[in-house]
Parts: sequence; structure tokens; C-alpha cells
Amino acid sequence: MKLSFVSFFLPVAKRSVWRFASMIAKATGRGAWQYTHYGCWCGLGGKGNPVDAVDRCCVCHDVCYNKLIDRGICNKSRIYLVNYYFTGKKTSGFWRWKKTVNVSRCGYEKCKCDAAAVVCFRRNRFNKKYRLYNKNKC
Repeated sequence: MKLSFVSFFLPVAKRSVWRFASMIAKATGRGAWQYTHYGCWCGLGGKGNPVDAVDRCCVCHDVCYNKLIDRGICNKSRIYLVNYYFTGKKTSGFWRWKKTVNVSRCGYEKCKCDAAAVVCFRRNRFNKKYRLYNKNKC
């Protein structure tokens, strides 16, 4: 059911997802697709113990989004549809992100969640053995 919901809304959410993917590519040099099925938490859903620090970045990202929903900042059914714009600047070896145009509070806070995840990805080693990880092990 979860997958069909996401598949149905993916064309609408494409721009929003693309923003996060663009941040990931700029900061890590990796395509966002490499993180999609990484470990137990990256990608759709998440369960079990994170397999490493990169997987913990995905846990934190999920927690960040859930806080936006719990605090009423973002609507659960629309959080993946909310778009934002950003610029990235590399300083001291790390990317710094900021919003560039007026967006909703949800868009602004979501941008901060995505940026924090990307900085976390950048700081931690990507382990190829956890890409396309068997979620049944989680």
C-alpha cells in the first residue's frame, strides 16, 4: 500500500524529490539512487537497527520529517509534495544550504531536514556492501 501511494504521487512530487537528490549529488558526488535502498532506513520506510553511520543519517532524516508532521508544520499527506528552492555553497569542505525564494514554512523546514541529511552523508563513509541491502535482515 505504501509503495502504491508513493508511486501514484511520484510525478507530482518529482520536483521536491529532485531538490533533495540534487543536494546529495552536489555534496557527495554520488547519485541519490545509491542511497535509495541503502541499509535498513534509507529509502521508503525503515525498521530495525541502522547498519552504519550513513544509515543513521536516514534515521535522523525520517525523525526530522516526523517532527515537522507532529508539530503541525507539514501535513503528513503532502510533505513529499512540498517544494523548496536552495543554493549551495562549499565552505571549509562542506556544503552550506539556504533557501533562495519565499516558500512555505513547511518547505523551509523540510529544506533544513534535507540539508542536515546531506551533510551527514558527506561526513560518513558510504559502504557499498549496504547498497541494495536486504531489508529482511533489518
